Amino acid sequence: SALISVLHGSGVKVKAQGYSPQPPAPAWEGAGVRVLVVDDSKDNQFLIGSYLQGSSCEVEYAGDGRQAVELFRKGRYDIILMDIEMPELDGYGAVGMMRVFETATGAKPTPIVALSAYSNQAKAAAAGFTRLLVKPITASGLLQLISSLVSVNRRAIDAKASMDRLELKVRSMGPTYLANRRKDLGDMKEWLRSDE
Repeated sequence: SALISVLHGSGVKVKAQGYSPQPPAPAWEGAGVRVLVVDDSKDNQFLIGSYLQGSSCEVEYAGDGRQAVELFRKGRYDIILMDIEMPELDGYGAVGMMRVFETATGAKPTPIVALSAYSNQAKAAAAGFTRLLVKPITASGLLQLISSLVSVNRRAIDAKASMDRLELKVRSMGPTYLANRRKDLGDMKEWLRSDE
């Protein structure tokens, strides 16, 4: 195909069963970051996937809003990149359903980025999107945006996890601490008796 011919000439590696892009070196290491890419265009999925391939992000794909909502309800993602115009359920409807699900379950809001060539920031924010990334998307712009949103989200999650671990540690130390204080009191009583 013409696309494969262009890709061969651009240094992108193409496997017989599908694309295997050779992405630019990312400025950010996204190790372990779970990304859901929602776009009905396989070309856009390929492009975004190639940008993220070298970042160590774990990427999953959905081809429309309904599929995205199903995946969202089953899994936990650090960030979602979602096209606005899709069949079945568009980005506005999907993000609305995701926000309702988060509220109903008490989940922390996931950063959800609208991907659109002509949507406006106010409309995207009103629908529940965290940010708007205007197409055409660049690798550096995408990686910077993910880094900023996931870092903030992860710091909040890490801080809560640290507090939870500290609370568990303090609770587990409680019996030992009390036993040691009882022993200290016994030692003090013994010392006071011996001094009489």
